[in-house]
Amino acid sequence: MWSVHYVSTTGGPEVFTFDQWHGDGLEFEAANLAPGVLCQGTYKQASDGSYHNYHVAWTFDSTGAPSGYWDEDLVVTVSADGQSYSGTFAQKFYDVNGNFLFENDGTLTATRLNVER
Repeated sequence: MWSVHYVSTTGGPEVFTFDQWHGDGLEFEAANLAPGVLCQGTYKQASDGSYHNYHVAWTFDSTGAPSGYWDEDLVVTVSADGQSYSGTFAQKFYDVNGNFLFENDGTLTATRLNVER
């Protein structure tokens, strides 16, 4: 499990998440945004050792009604000691009919959350 910090380079919000990458290639993430963004995705390791992750989430209006969705591509590299990773993200936002609205890009850093022994 990871504590992740997203920083937009295109004016989007600063976001903090908890993320889990599972050995079967699936990923699950929960963000600190209201009403609570939950993302799920899939990933694979590239030949250069980086990891490529694709995940999706719903968006909601101020009343809590679905307003669309977004998808995100991450490219990250895990540190040699396995305790952190860093990389880039690219998000694309769509309305409920699948029409493109806008894009948000940036960088991310993560720290592994270990079990205390």
